[in-house]
Amino acid sequence: MRLLTGIDEPLKREFYIEITQLERWSVRQLQERINSMLFERTALSRKPKETIRQDLEELRLSSTSITRYFTKRPLYFRFSKFKRAKIL
Repeated sequence: MRLLTGIDEPLKREFYIEITQLERWSVRQLQERINSMLFERTALSRKPKETIRQDLEELRLSSTSITRYFTKRPLYFRFSKFKRAKIL
């Protein structure tokens, strides 16, 4: 895949390969995940490189759920109050 050859970091590329296979992403879904920096937003990316390798190997062998690698950051939205304009 051309998308994956454009990723310079081997661990990051390996992450996307494994997750794509486990989750059966389409090319479009993979592109969206890469563009949204999914790897950087996971708890896995904050670990030492050797730990990342071990976790990817575990994923490869067990085909377990990937949800434990994702951080849960709440999103807060701020809504402003708009005044309705009167139309004459």
